[in-house]
Amino acid sequence: MKLFEPLSLRPVYAGFSGLLANGLNPSKVEELLGADPFVRLRAGAPFALVARTYDKGSWVYRFQADLGEGEQLYYVKVVREKEVWQVMLGRMFSSQGLKRPFHYPKKFIRMLFAPSEAAISWQVAQFLYQHDIATPEFVALLIRRRKGLREEYLISRAVPRLLQANLKEYLVRQFGPGADHYDLQAKRRLLAELAHFLRRLLELPIHFPDLKLHNLLLQEPKPGKFRFLIMDLNEVSEKKPKQEEVIILDRFNRSIPFTDVITQTDRLRFLKAYLAAGKDSRDGRSLSQTIAARSRIHQKPHKPFGPLKK
Repeated sequence: MKLFEPLSLRPVYAGFSGLLANGLNPSKVEELLGADPFVRLRAGAPFALVARTYDKGSWVYRFQADLGEGEQLYYVKVVREKEVWQVMLGRMFSSQGLKRPFHYPKKFIRMLFAPSEAAISWQVAQFLYQHDIATPEFVALLIRRRKGLREEYLISRAVPRLLQANLKEYLVRQFGPGADHYDLQAKRRLLAELAHFLRRLLELPIHFPDLKLHNLLLQEPKPGKFRFLIMDLNEVSEKKPKQEEVIILDRFNRSIPFTDVITQTDRLRFLKAYLAAGKDSRDGRSLSQTIAARSRIHQKPHKPFGPLKK
C-alpha cells in the first residue's frame, strides 16, 4: 500500500469533501458541525477543548453525540492552514527568524505542496490496521479550501478503558516519586511489552518521526492485559532516514520521564527486550554507546541508556 496516493474523496456537504465510515449519517454530521465547523466548535457545548498546538494550527475537541451509531464519545482534530501561516510569518520576522533568512521561506514553499495532514493520518491508520497495530479509529474525514487555504476535520471514536491521557502520564502517575506501592514485576512486564511494540513499529516500511511516549496510549481491555495505541500519525513518512533505529531510540529514551522509579536499570532492560524482540544478536552495549554518542553530538543533555552490564 502506498500511503500518499490521493484518496478518492466524495462531496459531503457545504463544500467539504471527505470520507465517512460505514454507519455514519452525513446529515447528522452536518447538523452537528454546521457550515462553519470551527465557529461551532469554539462556541462550546457539546464541544470541549482538549488541546491546542499553535505552530501546527491544530485543535482537538471532545464531544458526545449520535452520528448514526448511537450516542457515544468522539474526538475531532482541526487543522487550519490559516493559523499555521500566521504563526510562521510571526516567526519569520522575529529576531531568531531573521538570523535564518531562508529557513521559513523554504517551509512556506513546502507547505504549498504538502499533502493533507488529515488524509495522511487516515491512510496511515488503515495501513497500521492491516499490520495489527492499534490506533484510534477514525470515522470521518472532512476537507475543504477557503480562499486557497485548507481546513481539515478528522473525527475519531474515543478509546475505551484508557489508563491515562497518554503513556507518559501513566508512567509518571504509576511509577513516579509520588506513586503508592506498586508491583515491580508488573512494571518490568509493561516496559518489556513496550519494547516489543517499539520493535514492531520500527520494522514497518514507514518512519515515525514523532515517536515519543506522549504519542502513545495505554489501554487495558481486560484486567492485567495491556494494549498500546499510537496516535498523531500526520507526520509519518515512507522515507526512512539513515540510522533510523538510533534516532528513534534516542528520542524515545529522552521522552521517558526521569524519576526515581523509571531507573537506569529499567532503561537497560528496555533496550535488552527491544533487541530480544527481533531475535537480534547484536551487542546491546555497542548500540547503547551509539545512542549515547548521538545525544552528545546533538547536544541534547539527558541520561543515556548507558553501557549494558554483562
